[in-house]
Amino acid sequence: MRRYMKKSLKFLFLILFLIAAVLIAVIIKRTNEPVILNITGYISINGNELYVDEVEIITPDDAERIAELGLTPTSDMPNGYYIRRTENETQSYRLMDETFYIFVDVNLLFINDADGDRIYKTTNKDVFIRHLDTTYYDSPPARTVPFFIQTRGDKVINVTEKFEFTV
Repeated sequence: MRRYMKKSLKFLFLILFLIAAVLIAVIIKRTNEPVILNITGYISINGNELYVDEVEIITPDDAERIAELGLTPTSDMPNGYYIRRTENETQSYRLMDETFYIFVDVNLLFINDADGDRIYKTTNKDVFIRHLDTTYYDSPPARTVPFFIQTRGDKVINVTEKFEFTV
C-alpha cells in the first residue's frame, strides 16, 4: 500500500510539473508576440512596403494640446482638426496578402450604391492603389490625407481611410 502511494505521489508531481511547464511556455510565447500598434500618418506604397510619416490629429476638444502648440481653432482648424507631423523619419512596414484596406469609395469604383456609406474593404492591394491613384491627384497619391494603420511588429494588419479626413 505504501509503495502504491509513493508511485501515486510521484505520478501526481510529474503531472503538476508538466502542467506548470506548459503554462510557462504559453506565458513566454504570449510575451514574445509583437504588440498591436495603432499609427496615424501619411502613407505611400512601394511594392510590399508601406511608408508612413506619422502625424497627430488635434481637434477643438484637445484644449491642452492646442494651448501647448499655440494653435487658434478658428484659423488653424478650418475643417475641425489640425494635423501635425510628429516624426521626421519615415517608418516602413510590410504589407501582407492578408492586410485589409478599408477606404471610402467616393468615385464608386467598387461600390454600386451611391446612397450608402461607400466604405469598401478588401485585401487586394492593387484595388487600394487604384483607389489612391483615382481619388488623390498628388504624387505619390494621398500624401496630404491621414490614414489609420494597425501593425503587429513590422507587418501591417490594416490601413483605414476615414471620410472626415478625405479630400
